[in-house]
Order: sequence, then C-alpha cells, then structure tokens
Amino acid sequence: MMGKNKRAVPYLPERYAWVDDYCLQKPGCIGEYVEVWDATRYMLNGKFFVLIMQHPNKESIITLKLEPNYGRLLRSNHKEITPGYHMNKLHWNSISLDKNFPDSFLEELIDESYRILFESLSQKAQRAILEKAVMSKTMQDGSVQ
Repeated sequence: MMGKNKRAVPYLPERYAWVDDYCLQKPGCIGEYVEVWDATRYMLNGKFFVLIMQHPNKESIITLKLEPNYGRLLRSNHKEITPGYHMNKLHWNSISLDKNFPDSFLEELIDESYRILFESLSQKAQRAILEKAVMSKTMQDGSVQ
C-alpha cells in the first residue's frame, strides 16, 4: 500500500509508510514535522487528528482521537492500544507501530479520528475544505480549461 509521496516520516516504520500518503489524501490535511516535539502531525484547520512520534520506551506510536467509549473498548481488547501519550487520555489513544497492527484497522481508526475533527468544524469550514479539495482534484485531473 505504498503511496506515491514516499517522504521520510521519523518513527514511522517502513511497514506503515503508506500512513503518510493516506493522511495527506484527506481533504484539507496538512502534514508537518514539529522539531520541538520530535513528531509528525497531520492537521485539519490547525488542529491535529494524527500524531506520529517515539514513546520514551523507544516504541514508534501513532496517536489518534476517538470517541471516549470506543477508545476504552479498544484499549481493553487490544494490548497495542493505550491511552494517548502526552494527550487527554479520555479522547486520545496511542497505538504501538512496533507490533503487528493490521493496516485495515489502522485505516479505520485514522478515518474515525479525521471524521471526529472534521465534524467538529463549523459547516462553513467544512464546505470550504470540501470545495478546495474538489477544486484541487479537478486541477490534478486536468479537467479545468
């Protein structure tokens, strides 16, 4: 599932290299490395929905926002999911990327984190993001004359 971007993302194991492109393909998403955090964040309207970094125990982790009850359920059923490192433990969850976490499940959780953030935005902000994405896609496809 390697994407076309292939930029280096610190602490993102090669097995999960597709995560960078997957996040960046979300409408309005901006990805950036934050040196003072030593982490890569993926943001929408200045708020992040994915954070990739190294835990002090040296594991690579991805931190995502989930509905509180869903996050608790996942943490109780998956040892690789823990309360969000350095985040609000109610809403944020960290997943070890040094274990064999299924790609399709990680995609679902990234989608859910994005959805939660997107739906928290005003309708005006949502429309602007979607309109810009459609315009960008049209330009990439060469459909604009």
